[in-house]
Amino acid sequence: MNRSVRLFLFISVSLVFLSLCLGVLTRLQLVRHTMPTPEDIVQWHSLVDLHLPSVKSGYGDVAFEDAKMAFYTQQAIFIDARPYEAYQRAHIPGAIFLYSKDYDVLKTKLTFSKDQLVIVYCSTQQCQMANKTADLLVKDGYRRVYVLTGGIKEWAANQGDLESHYVTF
Repeated sequence: MNRSVRLFLFISVSLVFLSLCLGVLTRLQLVRHTMPTPEDIVQWHSLVDLHLPSVKSGYGDVAFEDAKMAFYTQQAIFIDARPYEAYQRAHIPGAIFLYSKDYDVLKTKLTFSKDQLVIVYCSTQQCQMANKTADLLVKDGYRRVYVLTGGIKEWAANQGDLESHYVTF
């Protein structure tokens, strides 16, 4: 074999090896990387229209995966129904503080449509504050209200984004 053929074969084999290594690294990175990239979000917007079961009266439950999809595609308003101190420590980014005991005072600050998808959460599945706040929202005429079943604990356990500064009205 002449020198140019050997050089061509060496370069070809090297390129194949590099592409295989990059493919493996990319797959490993995707397994470790749990938050979506901007490209993922654009793709979700084009492929997914979030369909939650309709709520005829009252409010429904939403699982983490559906809530995550609604969060990253910006299809929902998130409401933190825990006490203010808990909200300050950590909450889903952009979540509105709306504790049920302060509902009558804070509800005047709600500026979103009553047809907007609203996901209310508290600490865990056993926590009832989200249910109380969701019930108050429904009584005020909000039509698409859901409770995140596992609360912020499940959100954090699944590496959902959290922030610790507070959003003021």
